[in-house]
Amino acid sequence: MSNLIHSLSGFSLRTRHPCLFIIILFIMLALITACDTKVGGACQYRNGIESATVSHIDKSYVMLSNKHNQFEAALNLFSSAPIKGENYTIHYQYITQGSCTPMQIESVHLETY
Repeated sequence: MSNLIHSLSGFSLRTRHPCLFIIILFIMLALITACDTKVGGACQYRNGIESATVSHIDKSYVMLSNKHNQFEAALNLFSSAPIKGENYTIHYQYITQGSCTPMQIESVHLETY
């Protein structure tokens, strides 16, 4: 049994059977890569546009809301510092199929009347 374990060790396999070692390495890499697929298959999104009001400002995000939805937008999406109570048009994508991120905010634009 110890001879079998010794012969299967990486050093012995690499030096005695370099081609076999490369083949096993290739198979292991292929298996690891195959495990990196998304659960739920390919995701599909639809575009949405809504108007929302700034309801909360944090260090890393801004919360915008309207009667139907609440949006959490990263601060880097704003061209200037948002102010609580300001209205923005939000361009976003929402998921219709799959199990990826449910909503992705693409851009926010200050509404000027």
